[in-house]
Amino acid sequence: VIYALDQSQSYNDSVPPFCPPDIQHGECHVQFIRKEPCSFSWDWAPAFVPIGIPGHLYLEGTTSETILINLESVNIASYQSSYKQWQVDISLSSQNPPFASQLKFVLEKTSFVFQTNVTFKSNLSISLAIPNEMIQLWWPNGYGNQTLYQFSVYNQDQLVGSRSIGFRTIQLIQDSYGSHINGTSFYFLINNHPIYIKGSNWIPPDAFQERVTDQRLERLLRSAQLANMNMLRVWGGGIYERDSFYDIADRLGILLWHDFMFACSLYPVDDLFLTNVYNEVVYQVRRLQSHPSIALWSGNNENELAVAQNWYRIPTERIAKIKNDYRKLYVDTIMKAIKQIDRGNNRPFITSSPTNGLESIEEDYIATNPQDPLYGDVHFYGFSNDTWNPNTYPITRFLSETGMNSLPSLDSWLQVTSNLSDLQFGSSFFEHRKHDTKVDNI
Repeated sequence: VIYALDQSQSYNDSVPPFCPPDIQHGECHVQFIRKEPCSFSWDWAPAFVPIGIPGHLYLEGTTSETILINLESVNIASYQSSYKQWQVDISLSSQNPPFASQLKFVLEKTSFVFQTNVTFKSNLSISLAIPNEMIQLWWPNGYGNQTLYQFSVYNQDQLVGSRSIGFRTIQLIQDSYGSHINGTSFYFLINNHPIYIKGSNWIPPDAFQERVTDQRLERLLRSAQLANMNMLRVWGGGIYERDSFYDIADRLGILLWHDFMFACSLYPVDDLFLTNVYNEVVYQVRRLQSHPSIALWSGNNENELAVAQNWYRIPTERIAKIKNDYRKLYVDTIMKAIKQIDRGNNRPFITSSPTNGLESIEEDYIATNPQDPLYGDVHFYGFSNDTWNPNTYPITRFLSETGMNSLPSLDSWLQVTSNLSDLQFGSSFFEHRKHDTKVDNI
């Protein structure tokens, strides 16, 4: 919190919003530190800002004679239909001085093996062609099997590393309907088959990540699968989840619409910040691109909308700069990093959610109305509407976020209070939890 404050004070410009609304009891200047945005508070989340480096830390000792190769990523870049083969890109790295290496690539439980002799210099990228006849396709939940393969890399017959992969194609179809229907389509074609998306948004399952176990992730994702969901949107105000989350999604056939962790805020765009973001995107894409569940990258949550509708009351004379700063972050930095690392045509990218998709690009990535139901995706909240009335809900091309404020289960309440009077509407306990002035009618 103090670091974020110091960074905001030393920055050469003001970057709103400075603090969350008072009703959220939150912390300020979250956009100046690359931490879980909602940990500084949200309209549904308490403020428990994590301290330190999350996840596991370890030291690995080597000698100068040890040849150490890292498997950075495996990417099923495309399916080449004319040749009936899959292009698989492998990225390797090493800190050793140049050395001769005999590499072997194996798609386990198939007959595919490829060997090559190379001179290894720091980084190495190799593209392989795997015949379609050797594999079975991976499908989303409800459309077929979730066939997974272990892809292994060896150096001098010693295992370098492996990734679990699945073979599938993904296209985001944004076609014009012609002269009789306005707008464009926005749907997913998986393995050349149109998929009816059923799903939800995924937020961090606990305010304290240390309490989240793999068993809990399994239960939550399996609940989504059993509810016949086939997609979750990893919301941009949360976190990049641990590896096991994506492994479970692969296994259960849950597609992932994946935001990068930027949400409901303007951001600094100095060189230091942008370099840090670029490295963040490169790291996360390399870490995750082998997963067949990753269906789409999205640059942020609601920031195109925030700029287009001027949520932060930017003076007219500064609007042009704010728009240029937006493009500098999401187009010139994030999109550029993705195109460099996630090559091929097997995973689309949109700059924001909601967005008008191709129409937003036509308007230089900031549409006049990013919530236009005739294009792209839409976020909808109707807190004061009759939610039992079907006419409450907009007819959109793709509804990627919606919901209602609600109360937790009684079991959850009783984990934090044993005083039953706290559970009465209007109690100080209840009022402290309520973070949104628009929901007085719940």
